[in-house]
Amino acid sequence: MAVSLMQYKGIPMDAFTFINVLKGCLIVGNLNFGRQIHGLIIQSEVAFSTAVMNSLMDMYFKNGGELYALKVFDREIGRFFHKLMLTGLKPNCVTFSILFRFCGEALDLVSGLQFYCLALQFGISDEISVTTSLINMFSKCGAMRKACLVFKSASFKSIRTCNEMISGYNLNCCHTEGLILFCNLKGMGLEADECTFSSIMETCSKTENQKLGRQMHGSIVKSGFASHGYVCSSLLKCYVGFGMLDDSFEFFNGVERLDLVSWGAMIAALVRKGYSSEAIELLNRLKDAGGQPDEFIFGSIFNCCAGISAYHQTKSVHSLVVKMGYEKHVFVASALIDAYAKCGDIENARRVFDQTSRFRDVILFNTMVMAYAHHGLVGEVVETFEKMKLAVL
Repeated sequence: MAVSLMQYKGIPMDAFTFINVLKGCLIVGNLNFGRQIHGLIIQSEVAFSTAVMNSLMDMYFKNGGELYALKVFDREIGRFFHKLMLTGLKPNCVTFSILFRFCGEALDLVSGLQFYCLALQFGISDEISVTTSLINMFSKCGAMRKACLVFKSASFKSIRTCNEMISGYNLNCCHTEGLILFCNLKGMGLEADECTFSSIMETCSKTENQKLGRQMHGSIVKSGFASHGYVCSSLLKCYVGFGMLDDSFEFFNGVERLDLVSWGAMIAALVRKGYSSEAIELLNRLKDAGGQPDEFIFGSIFNCCAGISAYHQTKSVHSLVVKMGYEKHVFVASALIDAYAKCGDIENARRVFDQTSRFRDVILFNTMVMAYAHHGLVGEVVETFEKMKLAVL
């Protein structure tokens, strides 16, 4: 309304105005109006404002317009590099490292290849930071042959480069190649670090290779990385994934200091494998130890409560969620709606939905539709679906 009035009266809108309007679009979840504002931004003098572009991308990403966000992101990359060249400054390895990672995030292989040609011309494509970023970019774009070519042609291979390559293999389901590279590390004069072990445990988990998983565990203990957060999480996920619950708890209980990532990994893995009682017990242990569960742990626990219709546990954890301020997180709210519905309490499910539906998230609406369907409330299903269509989700 205010934007229309400003246009009608010919009042120019500055960067501050657009940023606040985009925040409004984000809060009410209005993607269509956000796109209209994008059109006005292009026509205005603030089309090159970094702050406005950041707000625009944030609005798109959080309202389900990832494709539009990536287009804006892609254009910003090109504009940034163009401005750099106009200043007469020579891009260095840091510049190209950032650009390649941007292209990887945007899945923009075409721009990535163009920047690669420039890096070759400037003679800095063989720098370690550039090489690792290149491998990252090619891996994320699914161009593993190109990633392998960069890796093999690198004059100096560090553990960072190898880690990036193993992660790329995992990402593209080339697990055998990742294991071969890991086995060749010693021959290359390199020692595995926490990132290497974390990636290899992921490989063991995805290939369901229990024997190798146990061998890797032994190597991790010998190397002194067993208590490192991400390594610990990877080990726990691996053991629970194998269904080796006793081994999981033995390892979990043997770690002196567990970070929240490890607690979350263990709880999520237990829920995923259907060990609901054990997951709830672990949440209680976390609280007794003075730990503060995060939104991911709460989401996992509500999924667990839904699976076993644990109504009293759902209500108890709901109180804790409100106390800690996580009730507005979409991931938590949708899991809570589902838990209440499957525990037979459709009224509380509706109440949670009504408190969070202003965020107009498609996940929340879908969860509520499924909740009504679970209770055979056809009229409410149709009504919620119509609201969903009106919200343009």
